[in-house]
Amino acid sequence: MHDYLFGSVARDEARFDSDVDLLVEFSKAVGLFEFIEVRLYLEDILGCSVDLGTQDSLKEHLRQPVLKDVINAF
Repeated sequence: MHDYLFGSVARDEARFDSDVDLLVEFSKAVGLFEFIEVRLYLEDILGCSVDLGTQDSLKEHLRQPVLKDVINAF
């Protein structure tokens, strides 16, 4: 699994109430329950709300703005 940070945290513009925006690439297909499990795990270890998505789930008009901000997280 690879995670890419984007949004206010990646731009160093986060506030105390900001969520963490992550794009994730899985090495194998995952189902909805596994996807939610990953999001909940990340929220637990990061201590904040996580907006988790995949590159394929990005709406076309958001794709380029999001992809220009991405930082390889882990």
